[in-house]
Order: sequence, then structure tokens, then C-alpha cells
Amino acid sequence: CVLGKMRFLLPLALLVVSAEAFHVPVPFPIQSGARTSMLPVLRCSLPSPSGEDANGNLERRQVLWKAAAAAAAVGVPTGAFAVDDKVVSKFATQAPPTDKDGQPFIQLESGASYREYKAGTGDAVVAQGSKVTIDLVGRLLNLNGVKFFSTKEKTDEFGEGVPLTFTIGAGEALPGLEQGMIGMKKGAIRKVIVPPALGYAAGNNLLPQPTEGPGQGRAALDSVLKNPRRDATLLFEVKVERIK
Repeated sequence: CVLGKMRFLLPLALLVVSAEAFHVPVPFPIQSGARTSMLPVLRCSLPSPSGEDANGNLERRQVLWKAAAAAAAVGVPTGAFAVDDKVVSKFATQAPPTDKDGQPFIQLESGASYREYKAGTGDAVVAQGSKVTIDLVGRLLNLNGVKFFSTKEKTDEFGEGVPLTFTIGAGEALPGLEQGMIGMKKGAIRKVIVPPALGYAAGNNLLPQPTEGPGQGRAALDSVLKNPRRDATLLFEVKVERIK
């Protein structure tokens, strides 16, 4: 009899259990004394536990139990009834979690923002006119953090990563990246969020420039920049190596 009612039980099980979880009235009465044409189907599908009233109607909890049991009997995973209400940070996959991940980004007036993960050392501080050498990873938030640039992947003849060097305020690098680096010291690490207007909209030839070629960073970046319907917000992970 269970097999004969399979196509009915699955949607009914999902409907009833979902209604219970969210306290939404189900579209048919299932409490004692409320006879419907649906309840005999449940009674046919599974053995009736004790607790039916004189009319053969099931209490609400018993109906829920039967609906879930029917779904389990045909192989529906219990996860199908679970509601995952965890909010996953869009930055969670960018780096190993630290005690800084719970802190908000510091919003700058320009629209750029940053979060500092490690304070640097020394007296030199990144400012307008500073010549900086940095290790950098660039990601596309619209593509779930796809990496389009990394100094570690641009290697020299010895196979070593090639850091990025530029002068703050000289028009060499993305304005939002520069603004998010102001105040950093040697060894400092930040994540910098660059809105579209402070990214490549300010100049497509500005640093950092991803690797050209099929499957390289340029292709991923262009897939966002050349599609006006996509958000071109960028996320950079920055470590300052030198300041002059």
C-alpha cells in the first residue's frame, strides 16, 4: 500500500513538516475530529499508532511522524527537511579564519574599505608618495572570490614570486587599492575592498595587471569588466614588504 501511494506521500511529507517547522497552517485540517479524504490515505500507508480517535483521525504530531517516516522509507535524506540558516561570509574562503574575521571593515569616505589582520612594524608608514613593494592577491567578488591576480604566481627566472612595486598617488595602481593601504607598516596585512568606480573603471591599464591568455586571470577579470550587469567589486589581500 505504501508503494501504491508513493507519489502522494513525498509532497505531503514535505508540506506537513515544513508547515510544522514554520508554524504555518497546513492547507487541510489534521487535528482530532476533522475528517478529510486525505487522512485515510495515511492510515493506509502506515500502521496506525495508538492515539487515533473514534473517527480514525490522527493527532497532528502523529501525522507529522507518519509523513516523515514515509519519506524515510523511500530514501529521502533527512537533510531534505533541514533549514540551514547559517550566513556564510563572502570572505570566509579567502584566507584561514582569524580572530579579526568577526570585525567589520573600516569604511573610507571614498567608498573603499579595509580590515587589518596584522599590524606592521617600524616607523615607515604608507602615505602619499610612498614607494611600496607588496605581495598581493586579487579576487572577483561577483565570481565568488575567483582569483584573478597573485604575485606568488608571477614568477621570475628562479621560480620566485614577483612582488608588485608602485608609488602611492602616482597614478600607477588602482585608486581604491592605494586608499585601502594608507597607514600600513612593513609586514602589515589587510584585506581591501575596492568598489567598481575605484577599480579598473579608473583605468584598465592600472596595476595590478593579470596574466594574459586562455584560462588566465585576464579572462576571469574581463568576464566581469566587459559585462555591465556584473558587479566589478574587487577584494585584495595585501602584505607590505617594503616602504620607501
